[in-house]
Formats: sequence, structure tokens, C-alpha cells
Amino acid sequence: MKKKPKFKAWQRISRKVLYKHPFRTYYLDEIYLPDGKKHEYTHVKLANGVLIVALNSKKEVCLISQYRYVYKRKFLELPGGGVEKNNTPLFTAKKELFEETGLVAKKWSRLCICNPMPSHTNSETHIYLAQDLKKQGSGSDMFVEGISSMQFVPLKKAVSMILSSKITFTSTVVGILLAAKKMKTL
Repeated sequence: MKKKPKFKAWQRISRKVLYKHPFRTYYLDEIYLPDGKKHEYTHVKLANGVLIVALNSKKEVCLISQYRYVYKRKFLELPGGGVEKNNTPLFTAKKELFEETGLVAKKWSRLCICNPMPSHTNSETHIYLAQDLKKQGSGSDMFVEGISSMQFVPLKKAVSMILSSKITFTSTVVGILLAAKKMKTL
């Protein structure tokens, strides 16, 4: 029986900052691949993020329609945002839910932490389930963030929207599917 070769991680030779922004830093690393060849690798350091699966008493999930510049179109997605320095993911989730939808929740639980693009960034997305909702505002950041609407969709229908590619934002897909499993909708 042939022995498996020992795993050899990539080795960084040098790092150059291509661009630094308050919320992200772009890098170009020169690395050695496991086979010893040199290679250039670009990646970005982003702040961690949060997404919120806000479920009302009818098991309907709150979805926002948000314009995404890179795609030049709107996406149906869960409310969320970036975790600012010195804030916890849960604090940020509560803040983002209110700012983007005007909703507050009494009951919070973490569904998961996921790494949405591990080949390009080391950021994590913390996904929370928010329940026992109450409308207390208008969603003050909706216009600024390109959010054109907010709607409640039955959780079962949201799963169908994923399967028919009407909802495609990866972390939103993960959050809805985990909530559907937890709520025994799958």
C-alpha cells in the first residue's frame, strides 16, 4: 500500500497591501505552493458580519430587497451587516435588525457561524434566529443601504424560493435552511 504524502501548507514569502479601506484591506501575497512553485495570491480582510433570520409568530421570515452594485440588481436577503470593532456579533445583529427593518426581538439564538468565501477572505458570518418580534421603527438605514422593501414570507415558501434560485445570497440560504430545520419546516 502506497503511503499518502504528508500535507504541506502554503508558505507565505511576502505580503503587499494593495489597498486599505476602513472596512477592508486587500493583499497580494507571494507564496510557495505545496509543490514548491511560487504563486501570487490575492485576498481581502473584511470585518465579520451578521445575518438575522427574523421569524414572526406565523413562521414567516423577514426578507429585504437590497440593491447590490457589483451585480447591478436587487437580491432578496436577510437583514444584516458588518460587526464594528469593539462590538459583539449579537449586539450588531440587534442593531442591524432595527436599523434595516424597524424590528426588535425578545428571543435570540445563534444558528451558526459560517465562512462564506474562505478562498478570498477570512471573515465569518454569524447567523442568528430572532423571534418574538415587535415593530418599533421604520428602518432608518433602508434608503442609505439600498434596501427598497421588506416583506414577510412563510418559511416554507422561502425554502422553495431557494430551490428555484429566487434567493441566492449564500449566507441567506444557510440561515433560512437552518431556521427551517430548527422550526421543523423542512
